Amino acid sequence: REAVRRCRESATIPVLFGIEADFCPEPDFLAFAREWLPAQPFDMVLGSVHAIRGWVYTWGGESLEKWKSVAVAAVWREYFALVGQMADTGLFDIVTHLDAIKYYRYWPPAAQIPEIVQPALDRIAAAGRGIEINTSGLIRPCQEIYPSRQILVWARERGIPISFGSDAHGPQDVGRAFDQALQLAKDAGYTQCLRLRGRKKHLVPLP
Repeated sequence: REAVRRCRESATIPVLFGIEADFCPEPDFLAFAREWLPAQPFDMVLGSVHAIRGWVYTWGGESLEKWKSVAVAAVWREYFALVGQMADTGLFDIVTHLDAIKYYRYWPPAAQIPEIVQPALDRIAAAGRGIEINTSGLIRPCQEIYPSRQILVWARERGIPISFGSDAHGPQDVGRAFDQALQLAKDAGYTQCLRLRGRKKHLVPLP
């Protein structure tokens, strides 16, 4: 918080204060998050599902080996059920890297994807949350932006607003491939994107 305050004093561009909060369905986590998150002066709260019953599905090593023995469609169902639960809580403004479960290039049969993904999108829409177009997938094994164009089309049909993120783990990665992300949004039919300040949402036209 102090680092952000110092940056704001000298920066020539807006510096926002946000958090990416991992989602856990355990009651103790939810009780803590309901009290702690609203008490912080965040501009935005991003919500992520990185683990399924303790399995961090992007971690590599033993985690990657596990993909070779699981029922892929069942894992996708469990992941998107967690995404839906996360949206239901109303604790988060933006759902991040929505289909990050494809990280290691494991997809269920294409015919099953709508019935797996669309209920989570319905819950995101009902909760009034947004989703992120996240370009980091381009440098992951899946080599594809999160989420896919088809999922973005379904999101746009439900009136779910979008934001843009590069998931930068260093300054050099900020804004990575945003030209591709912008084109993907337009291809999916979006004409506006979401901005947040003090957790208040504003829609602005796409450039």
